[in-house]
Formats: sequence, structure tokens, C-alpha cells
Amino acid sequence: MVVVGAGATGVEFSYLYRAFGSEVTLVEMRSQILPSEDQEIAAELRKCLSKQGIRIFTESRLQRNKDVSGLISLNLQIQGQEKSIETEKVLVATGVKGNTDKIGLESIGLTETRGFVNVNDQMQTAIPHIYAVGDVTGKMLLAHVAQTQGVIAAETIAGKITSAIDYTNMPRAVYCEPQVTSFGYTEKEAIELGYEIRIGRFPFLANAKAAAIGETEGTVKLVIDSTNEQIIGAHLIGNNVTEILPELMVTNLFNGKAEDLGYLTHSHPSLSEAIKEATLAAYGKALHI
Repeated sequence: MVVVGAGATGVEFSYLYRAFGSEVTLVEMRSQILPSEDQEIAAELRKCLSKQGIRIFTESRLQRNKDVSGLISLNLQIQGQEKSIETEKVLVATGVKGNTDKIGLESIGLTETRGFVNVNDQMQTAIPHIYAVGDVTGKMLLAHVAQTQGVIAAETIAGKITSAIDYTNMPRAVYCEPQVTSFGYTEKEAIELGYEIRIGRFPFLANAKAAAIGETEGTVKLVIDSTNEQIIGAHLIGNNVTEILPELMVTNLFNGKAEDLGYLTHSHPSLSEAIKEATLAAYGKALHI
């Protein structure tokens, strides 16, 4: 199996096929897998997937393919070098588009942009009594975002006052092993936006619960605004990290200070202790590293 495209969908499918014992090659045009995630986290995931036997080629393009004796022969341009790969299956996971073809948008006077329907903060389209939610809006193409959009649409229709979604601070998740999850800005994005930041990191290798369950791969990385000490980005890779991200999001939502979170007592042993330690590490106060 060759998977072309190493965003969240491509990585998840790569891991899924590898779990069933298939040989998997992951091909990505850009310089890292998970291009929208923090560079350190993407690099760590690459190491983890490579150890599992998934071959990964970045800065690579598919030139052409042809059928040869029941197999698919792919010619790839990999960092300026040509390489030929034969495989039984090819999965192209290079993007998502709205499924708006032939559903009658034109007949009611609605237009689409690259397959997506434009909506306002209340999920209303250009025709106020018609609403749209989910991937078709072209916002964040994730199931939990679609659910939140659906609630906003329903409450607006019911006459309630609703708040706009902050898509920057929506959780992102990649369900491979180890999992990757995040919200907010990457370190690179924060710097480019002009934030003065401090970084807190803590590896699960130094976490007692991770050691006890034999899942020590991964890291918690926090991006903290030095001017107000609030967490503006969180990036986690590790066992079931999607379950512990919300603690950081709640702190962010209520404008809590990162160092205060570091002094919050966590159950021991627990994976969430890595959050406490990463926060303290940003101030040179981590306890176990």
C-alpha cells in the first residue's frame, strides 16, 4: 500500500493498513508529515511510525504510474531523486472537498466556492433561512467541529444567542499510535505572528503512568505567551493524548495563567501529570526531569 498525502487522513490510513500487517509507504509533497502540526511533534511521529515499519518519503511527488502484471508501478521524485515503487494499492489522501455537486444549489440561488458553501458565524448561508454545517462549510473538516456547528445552527434557529466558533482553538486529533493532538498556534506560527513566547516540554519517558503501561513514546509541548503567561498553543504526541488535551483548553478558555496550571495537583500516576510538568518546565521548575 502506498499512501499519497501525509496529513491527518493519510497518516491514519497508513497506520490502519500497517496494523493489519500490510507494508505501507507514505509519500508527502511537503517537508514534514502532518504539515499543519508543530515541527517537533511531526518529527517525533515520523520516528515512531518508521520504527513500526512504515516507509516515509517527504518532499516527494508522484510523477506517473502504470499497471504492471497486476501491480501498480509508481515513479516518484523524492528530493530530486527518481525512485520506482511497485504496490498492490494506492490511496490518494491529498485533501477534502465539499460534496455539493448536483444537490440543487443553483436552483435556489446559492453559490459555492471550490465546492464549499459560505456561512456566517451562525451557520447561515447567503439565504438566511438556509443553514449549512460540517465539511461542506470548508472550515475545519472534523467531526467534532461539525457537531459544534450543528448546535449553533439549531440554537440560532430556536432564537437563542450564540457565539462565533474560534477555529484556531478547536482541538485537532490524529488517531494513529501514538496519537497526536493539538490546539492553537505552533511555535513557528506564534513567532511569525509576533508573540514573545516561552516553550514548555515534558517527555512521557519521564512519566510514571506511561512507564507503568509501557507507552513512553511522546511529548507534551506548550507554547506560552510571555506577556500574559497564557497558553496559546498545545501540542501532544503519546498514548491516548486526545483524552488529556481538554485540561489545557479549559485553562486557555478562561484565560488562566500557565504557571498556575503547573501548581495544580494531579493524580499520581496519571498521563496528565505530563501537562503539569511541561507547564512547570517552561519556568525551569519541572520536578521529574
